Amino acid sequence: MPGNKTSSTLDIAPGSKYAELSGSTVSRIVELLKRESTQPARDVISFAQQICFSYLIGSCDSHLKNFSIVYYEEKTPRPSLAPAYDFVSTTYFPRPSHDMAFALGEDRNIDAISPGSFRTLALQLGISKSSLRNLAKPLANEIIPALRKAGSGQMGTVLESTPYIADRLEEDLLPRLDVLRSFCGI
Repeated sequence: MPGNKTSSTLDIAPGSKYAELSGSTVSRIVELLKRESTQPARDVISFAQQICFSYLIGSCDSHLKNFSIVYYEEKTPRPSLAPAYDFVSTTYFPRPSHDMAFALGEDRNIDAISPGSFRTLALQLGISKSSLRNLAKPLANEIIPALRKAGSGQMGTVLESTPYIADRLEEDLLPRLDVLRSFCGI
């Protein structure tokens, strides 16, 4: 039965979902995954991809409750990282803060993230920089074609405004895409 247990598993109050945990939120979640997950390597990779995607699309609301673990009790009493959910391009809108829910590397403000932030993120994830680059490259290479495909209606029925929204999303994420491409050596 799926359920959000990350914040309770990390022993923090639900109201602290935006708190930066001591030693870094990323490191604490990775420690939890390595200690508890049925497939820790797969879950750390998935977590890293979720972080990179969240940064790329400008989701400053990816707080602790957006990263959950799921217990599939019929298979095993140990959890796995839940599939990604609740990604919102908050930077697309003019009012929300550009402070991310937790730091990426050492930076919390999404506009302050640099290629160096990703080098620090790799350390916090406990993976090599080249591994993080390999995980991030497909995102960097495929995000613009995917947005254009969605904006053109190739991914299903769209609203009349969808092409304009896709164009604005592309424009919004280009500075972050440049940072991620720089980190990846693209």
